[in-house]
Amino acid sequence: MQSIEKKALLAEINFEISKLKDYDPTIQIIDVSVNANGLIDYFLSNQYESPKLFLALEYMEQIDHIFQGKYNRIY
Repeated sequence: MQSIEKKALLAEINFEISKLKDYDPTIQIIDVSVNANGLIDYFLSNQYESPKLFLALEYMEQIDHIFQGKYNRIY
């Protein structure tokens, strides 16, 4: 596993989300954390309305496999 700067990880996450078929460009992930096992355990979207918040959750579920175990430390 590797360390990564938070800004770089957010850029990677938002890039992967932008490739999804049902992508809504108004939704961005603005904060994230990972645990020692490299699993994303927290994320924050820039949208707080229920439909878009659930869409952000769906996006994260769709791309989670890309980041599982990849990074164990964000700085």
